[in-house]
Amino acid sequence: MQLPKRRGEWKRDLAAADEYLTPDAIDELKRELISIQAARPGAVSELARTREMGDLSENFAYTVAKGKVMGMDNRLIEIKEQLKRVKPLKIGGNAGGFIAAGSIVTVEVNGKQKTLTLVGTQQADPLSGKISFHSPVGAALMGHLAGDEVTVTINNRSVVYKIIEVK
Repeated sequence: MQLPKRRGEWKRDLAAADEYLTPDAIDELKRELISIQAARPGAVSELARTREMGDLSENFAYTVAKGKVMGMDNRLIEIKEQLKRVKPLKIGGNAGGFIAAGSIVTVEVNGKQKTLTLVGTQQADPLSGKISFHSPVGAALMGHLAGDEVTVTINNRSVVYKIIEVK
């Protein structure tokens, strides 16, 4: 039997699963951290102002302001913890020719060419061609060279990926 998880525990498990981010994503996290730190004093002063309005049990403005400050604090903690564990993932520039995390791979599937970028799970966006190297397709491509054919079983269907180019 699996024990139930508290509200925030499932998010921690997801964040710890993959620590790879591109330098652009790391910079975006740092900008978000600076932005929240800059906005926090205003939110704290709003909280203090609404606290002075009287009865806190019926003060909706106080509840909203308190929730905003708590949300900012939680996000600050998340970002700081993520930046402690993050590992930069360089995109492209694969000298050995083997597919690895960060590789840009051109494959042929069912007669159509697709360009896939292997990124960490946090940045995966299949619609824009960014797939996780932990995904079934990404994991199957890892370690192969241009010219190889890889068979991936998806939804009880075998799909053949012919690797055209690795960058």
